[in-house]
Amino acid sequence: MCNYFAGYGILNMIIGLLANGTIQGWLIPVIGIYAIIYTFKYQKMWDRYIKEGVLP
Repeated sequence: MCNYFAGYGILNMIIGLLANGTIQGWLIPVIGIYAIIYTFKYQKMWDRYIKEGVLP
């Protein structure tokens, strides 16, 4: 799901740039990239919790 937000945002940003000459919708890819990064961080923390029972 996060990849769709990042991809949609980049496509929207390129179309806005070509149509209007200004960068628009740049916040959507930023949010998508942060979502991808933090999904992996949370998965790593969850795996550590399952193995060791340590809360972060």
